[in-house]
Amino acid sequence: MRTIRLDLLLSGINLRAVRGKASLAMLRRTWYRRLAKINLLIVEARQRIAIQKAHISNLEREERGTRSALARLLRSEVMQQLLEGQREVILEKVRRSPLPAELCEASSHF
Repeated sequence: MRTIRLDLLLSGINLRAVRGKASLAMLRRTWYRRLAKINLLIVEARQRIAIQKAHISNLEREERGTRSALARLLRSEVMQQLLEGQREVILEKVRRSPLPAELCEASSHF
């Protein structure tokens, strides 16, 4: 399992330090890149969980011990929950960030 440094991936960005449309656009692109990375990690975690559950079923069918497999499953589930929490943090930042005037006007037409 690959080690994930969430603190590096999701380091805080000070919205007050952002000035101008170009900076705001760059900030939003950064958040969306991080969001894409988190989504990919969530998909990978879900795949690991599905594989681990199948492995546990096989062990139970063969009447073998499942202790370490269950511990691995729990770690994967906790990682998935952490990633989903970080995704919510990023989504909240994106929702709160002020939009450039052109985007606000364009979105009012929908």
